[in-house]
Amino acid sequence: MESKLWQNIKYKQKPKKIDQELLNACYFGNIIGVKKWISMGANIEYIEERDGWLPLHYAARWGDLKMMDILIKAGANINGKTNSKETALHKCGRWDRKEAAIILLKLGADPRVKNTDGNRASDMTVDPELKFLLDNFKEYQEIIKDKKYK
Repeated sequence: MESKLWQNIKYKQKPKKIDQELLNACYFGNIIGVKKWISMGANIEYIEERDGWLPLHYAARWGDLKMMDILIKAGANINGKTNSKETALHKCGRWDRKEAAIILLKLGADPRVKNTDGNRASDMTVDPELKFLLDNFKEYQEIIKDKKYK
């Protein structure tokens, strides 16, 4: 008998094996796997069951700019949230991924989003430059525009 655990989770459709494979590839930093699973039709917004992480959350957590680029170009939601309401920007803050945060901010990520504990991405970083960037994103936009992202 097939497990129906997936029905209790906020999926719009039953996850496919390739969706989990995409998530695994992101978790392990496997760029080739990410490209493969996306090309095979994996759901770019597949939600990890336990904590609700999306593929982009893993790429941001590792600060993997190339993987982030692939996921974003494939349509990843830059403001997608985990079960604890954390965005990819929160992951950048927690693990001090400044370059990844700059890319997300340039693309419109909202640094004002609070997680379930009431923390913004800037509240989670120990890097003073990243904290300043996240706290002052509007004033910093001119500086960010000078950074190249294609």
